[in-house]
Amino acid sequence: MIFDIVTFVIAIVSFCLSLWNFIEIRLNNRVNLSVECKDFIVAEHLSRQPLYIALSLINKSQLPISISRAFITLDNETFEFSWIPQVVHHARLGTKDETFDRTIVKSVTLPLNLSGLGTIGGYFYTETFDRIKGKNIKDTNAIITLHTNRGIKQYSVILSTIAVEI
Repeated sequence: MIFDIVTFVIAIVSFCLSLWNFIEIRLNNRVNLSVECKDFIVAEHLSRQPLYIALSLINKSQLPISISRAFITLDNETFEFSWIPQVVHHARLGTKDETFDRTIVKSVTLPLNLSGLGTIGGYFYTETFDRIKGKNIKDTNAIITLHTNRGIKQYSVILSTIAVEI
């Protein structure tokens, strides 16, 4: 009788521990990303009217995540972020005859890998071909769709700040 009770208690404790391990593994393996929009600009004076959007991608899980493709949806129009690096901004410091420092900022390219608990930030680039206007999309919601090695996830961001430094 006592042996049966001890066996039953051990079985219940074992079941609770295995259930805890199962839940903990599921929580650690899920995609836990955060996407924040810092600023954006639509270069309306260029022929393809590129959209440069500064995003910060934060991996809140302990496992690395690979992002193969990314899209932005604005006003029911979907644009894919480019995998070719584009010059977002360049600056030169110096005199007329001499250059002391040159800065070239390029867009973030896909695919990219985020380490566990890591962050990637920078300007992402897509061409809009005159389908949106920069002033019309200020303070609107955009949907960022990320294709990862652990599924497709969508994130809502607000395009609130127009970039002034690029």
